[in-house]
Amino acid sequence: MKRVVLGAALFLAAVLGLCILCAGAVASGYSVNGSTDFVDIWRIFGVIPFAIGLVVCGGCGLLLAVWGLLAEDR
Repeated sequence: MKRVVLGAALFLAAVLGLCILCAGAVASGYSVNGSTDFVDIWRIFGVIPFAIGLVVCGGCGLLLAVWGLLAEDR
């Protein structure tokens, strides 16, 4: 049960972090050669490594939660 809670918390924190990054990029008035795509805005501010880290943490959290659900109780 501890793994499920930890994995779910890690997954939700990563999703929330990505949502904040996307919302901040979309709300800004910047554009790159007329493109307002959020990945282009991330490239301006250099937050792509942070976004990749959040995706990795979210994936690890999801795997941890599924592992906790499928694990046999002792």
